[in-house]
Amino acid sequence: MLACVLALSFSGCAAQPALNPETLAPTASPAATATVLPLASPAATASPAPTATPAPTTAAQPYDGVIAQYEIALKNNFFADLDVDARNKAMGQYIAEELKNNPNPVSYALCDLDGNGTQEMIIGAAPKGETLGNYDILGWDGAKAVRLFDMDFGYRTNFDVYTGGIIEVTWSESAFESGYDFYKVDGAKATLVCSVKSVVNTENTNEMLYYKDNKKVDQKAYDSTISGYESKGKQTLTWTAIADK
Repeated sequence: MLACVLALSFSGCAAQPALNPETLAPTASPAATATVLPLASPAATASPAPTATPAPTTAAQPYDGVIAQYEIALKNNFFADLDVDARNKAMGQYIAEELKNNPNPVSYALCDLDGNGTQEMIIGAAPKGETLGNYDILGWDGAKAVRLFDMDFGYRTNFDVYTGGIIEVTWSESAFESGYDFYKVDGAKATLVCSVKSVVNTENTNEMLYYKDNKKVDQKAYDSTISGYESKGKQTLTWTAIADK
């Protein structure tokens, strides 16, 4: 009998360790902590699309700074009551030089002259009721507006815009020498492609001398060069008046 009791006691002790894995399993399982995974997921911040998409732009937006400078100048009558130095300081760098001295109502036209997808800006001005004259032309270099020419227009030097991105610059040094320079708009610059001029012969003032790209030619070659570019026709421009806000 004692042997049986001892046997039963021994078998009870031997069976006890087998219960531990079952009783510990619920706390040892990682399943209870698996619910934190959604918090670690980057899905909530992964999409930058709302801020990465560029906002639509208006046609004149690249040149808003130019327009703003003209609005201020017009509002203050181009600061005509100031002396020359003070007037130049008061006006922005985009104001055409000739308009500083001869203020008139100002308009602008936008046109993609070279077909690269970026519009150029032409500045025109004239007394009310008169045909606009061209006073400046600007391009966009990707960061700012830049003048295509390092010269002042509106007096002895003027320009017209022809189809195909051709700018015809006419100039006159005096009654004895004048010419036509033809430029091709290329991005934010204008490249000279051809130049012709006529000069009075100082040895015989009744004779005119003609040149094309600094080489002497006859009048026929001179005239045909000019007509060849002008025959393309002037570029159609749509003008917008700049208000004196």
